[in-house]
Amino acid sequence: MKLVNFYTLIFRDIMSNKRWTLLLVLTFIFFASSMMLINYIVDPFQHYRLSTWYKITEKKQREMTAGLAKNYPHYETAIVGSSMMENFRPSQVDKELNTTTLKLSMSGMTAHEMHSLAKTVLRNNKNLKEMIITLDINNFTGDKTRIRTNKFPSYLFDDDIINDIFYLLNKETIRFSFRAIKDRGTSTNYDQFWYTAYQFEYSKAAVLRSYNPGKYGPEFHAKDYKNERMQENFNYNLLPLIKEYQDVKFTIFYPPYSFLMYKDMQDKNWLNEAFDFKRYLLNLQLKNVNIYDFQCIPKITSNLEIYRDIAHYAPSINDYMIESLRDKKHLSTQENIENCIEIIKQSANKKLIRDEDAK
Repeated sequence: MKLVNFYTLIFRDIMSNKRWTLLLVLTFIFFASSMMLINYIVDPFQHYRLSTWYKITEKKQREMTAGLAKNYPHYETAIVGSSMMENFRPSQVDKELNTTTLKLSMSGMTAHEMHSLAKTVLRNNKNLKEMIITLDINNFTGDKTRIRTNKFPSYLFDDDIINDIFYLLNKETIRFSFRAIKDRGTSTNYDQFWYTAYQFEYSKAAVLRSYNPGKYGPEFHAKDYKNERMQENFNYNLLPLIKEYQDVKFTIFYPPYSFLMYKDMQDKNWLNEAFDFKRYLLNLQLKNVNIYDFQCIPKITSNLEIYRDIAHYAPSINDYMIESLRDKKHLSTQENIENCIEIIKQSANKKLIRDEDAK
């Protein structure tokens, strides 16, 4: 009798544990399913559709650009690049270039991240006529598959439905879903999207406060800044897309860093490597590519009052560059590239005069 009771208790314990385990599993399934359903319906990063009932967040650039590239309607021009193009205004681009524009920015965008974004644009928008690309030379250094963050959401840039689980069952997605619900009824101003002008002071004083000679930018390794490495980045990440999409015009431009940036590049002994990279791109003579070089305009690059640091310029310069694209000014050619390089060399040798030195 005692033995029977013993086995009865054990059986009850087992069944009790199984019920608790089943309850935990069902609870997990319920909450996971609820999270996935909310994230699918709200879709805070526009992965499935473009929202019309809440203000789209400007946060999480790498997540948001993929969704916008796929679902923003009827755009003929895409601006793809790093923080150097955050202060472009799509409405101005529309007006000056007679187009419809989508701006897609990732701060610190690497060449491989640019590849992922550009490919997403080209595969999903059959109406695309032009892609304007910021060629921020820093971002074409290092390994050809380098990404800035190990949390790059590659699952948002492909067409694999299965790995959407990483989007739908994601604590960051649910956090932004609830934020979107809170902001319902608020429209999205795409001119203000990733527009950072109001966040910074543009002045010589601001530049000098952040200026630390030889210390600008990511950790520097000379081997990563060779012309051959930059060519490898371009050939792997952009060149195949340019050749595949012959009907799309690719407008590539070098952003106008301040002369202190060129001085920094010279101090690190990679300014000449950058020049060789410029020559290489021009010598490719790609029929659907125009290259503009805004780095040899001393009236811009020598005026520290229009910069917030040694690389990033004021929004007025973004406006000027769009007007220049309209007028085909500063187009890089075989006839003017060496003169442009010489001007940059002179900028790199320009002496920095601090206000106290001028007294």
